[in-house]
Amino acid sequence: LALFLRTGVNQGVVPGAHEAHVVGSGYYGVSAEIDRPISQFSELHLSFGLPLVGKRVTDLYGKVVKVVPKGSRTHVGIEFSSMSADNKANIQLFVQLLIQGTESRD
Repeated sequence: LALFLRTGVNQGVVPGAHEAHVVGSGYYGVSAEIDRPISQFSELHLSFGLPLVGKRVTDLYGKVVKVVPKGSRTHVGIEFSSMSADNKANIQLFVQLLIQGTESRD
């Protein structure tokens, strides 16, 4: 999944979105790889698609809680910090469908 993020700076937002690759998704956050350094505890404005439910999540906020440099890329753990009820329901459904798909392969 592609994740688009904007880093917050003093209550503002840095112009331009940066693309990241989601490597794991859960009810409360995502793991992603990005091709630029990012600081732990950075506040982010996120948007990404949920292909299994045919929705796009926008206006979602998160905080970087883990940073692991890996060569030219950075692996980050992002915890969701603010989202609408619709975004929450869509993310929960997406994760449930992912879990069902994983269980059916066993």
